[in-house]
Amino acid sequence: MTVEGAVENVARIRSVVGVGPALENIATLLDPPDSSLSEPDWVASILTASASPLLLDLHNLYANAVNFGHDPRDHLRRFPLDRVRIVHISGGHWIRLNAPEVRNRFATTPRRSRTDVPDAVFSMLVELGQNCPQP
Repeated sequence: MTVEGAVENVARIRSVVGVGPALENIATLLDPPDSSLSEPDWVASILTASASPLLLDLHNLYANAVNFGHDPRDHLRRFPLDRVRIVHISGGHWIRLNAPEVRNRFATTPRRSRTDVPDAVFSMLVELGQNCPQP
């Protein structure tokens, strides 16, 4: 999926529903190969081009940072915080992979099972509150 493809999909939704959706940053188990954009840059590009608000999922941001060796607080600061309209937090769990060349992955927990929200996610929520320009 390209930024342009995502923006076209948002426009299609907007034309059918009459309003565009809030877009959420996703958790992924794969680090996109050959991507020229970081996660914050990718999301910001789509939000800007589609004039969409952001549903910022702090656990998804944290899981991606853990899985791919990023600093989650650095990535948080690089997201377009002026676009945040909704915030989501949740718990997670480790997925054991049977590929020796790939580390286990941290993932969002499905709704049917309950796990604690990691302390790091609560810490990111505090930082978000201190740095978001809107209430």
